[in-house]
Amino acid sequence: MLLQLLSDLVEIDDILFIVQNVSNDSSASTDNGSVDGSDSSNSNSNSNSSSNSSSNSNSRNNNTTTPTPNNAISEIKSNFLDTIKQKERWITIGDNDGPAHMHINSDLIRSAKFIQEQKPQRTSYSVRFFDGMGRRVFAAFFTKMYDDSRQLIPQRDAIYCKLKQQYGSELKF
Repeated sequence: MLLQLLSDLVEIDDILFIVQNVSNDSSASTDNGSVDGSDSSNSNSNSNSSSNSSSNSNSRNNNTTTPTPNNAISEIKSNFLDTIKQKERWITIGDNDGPAHMHINSDLIRSAKFIQEQKPQRTSYSVRFFDGMGRRVFAAFFTKMYDDSRQLIPQRDAIYCKLKQQYGSELKF
């Protein structure tokens, strides 16, 4: 089911995959300060916007890992990820020779949640993937959900709601 969900997400334009390299350091916590793609969610440009981990960090509590100096964060838009395949436990999204790709060890992903997170001027829409300890490994944020007037785009909302209805709010793998 993980491969199918990822396949469906790759088919959608303007999904921002955020991959977090989680440190094995015991000081890495599962609290509020994660990077969440929220700055990109309102953007109507085609540029890859970087996330701002400090904005709204006190309002979050989604079992996500706080970035520490030992972590790395990568962002890839779905528009550059046109293929997906699985070989044994490894799922590869994107072409190895293309502009971007990522490898996901499917054995490490234990759950996924569809999350709608209320922000001051909008709602952030995402699917977040967690390891067995409840730490977020990566997430798929639905960007360009709002128009220039900050009105929710019904077609984008319908895409998110259809996936959520198809898979349910929370999945276990």
